[in-house]
Formats: sequence, structure tokens, C-alpha cells
Amino acid sequence: MVMIFQSDRVRKFLLEKGYVYTVRRRRHIEFGRDWATDRRGGRKIADISVTKFDVIPRQGLLKCLEPLVPDSGFNTVTEWVEEIRRRLHTRKVDKFYVYRVDVVK
Repeated sequence: MVMIFQSDRVRKFLLEKGYVYTVRRRRHIEFGRDWATDRRGGRKIADISVTKFDVIPRQGLLKCLEPLVPDSGFNTVTEWVEEIRRRLHTRKVDKFYVYRVDVVK
């Protein structure tokens, strides 16, 4: 199952650093080897390995993400949470899934 990285900041961090922590509103079904793209129906931009990191309740998002900011592609937890809210339409989400994604060479 493909993992889509629409956020330019997150995608750029992943490709430059070789890893990134990412937040999803749904559980990624498969762990281990996978591939990444920048949009639905897009071409493969990297082979990746997906590792489950944590499940975070909506109310604990800021506190739980703060230590991961340096590995997210964002400068502050506030920037990251704003992007999450904008892209993931969080009004109906009770919990978030955090994954570590590594580029497989």
C-alpha cells in the first residue's frame, strides 16, 4: 500500500534526510517495505520502510509531537499541527497515528 506525501516540507525532509516522522488520520495497514509518492496516482519517489511509532489522542497532539519536531520537516510543533489540521480535516478525528518512515536504498 502506497504512502502519499503531499506536504512539500515533509516530502523534502524525507528525501533529503532519509527519514521522517509523519502523522496520519488512519492506520497504515502494512508495516515494513512500501513505497512513497507525492499524490494519488503519482509515480514512485522512493522505496520506504514504515514503522508504527505511536497512537495519539486528539487532545494530546501538541505534547506528544513536540519531541519529534526536529525530525518532521517543520520548525515548530505549532507549524506541524496547523499543517495536520489543514490537510487531515481533523474535526472528525479522535486519534492520530504517528509513523517513522525511512527511505530504503
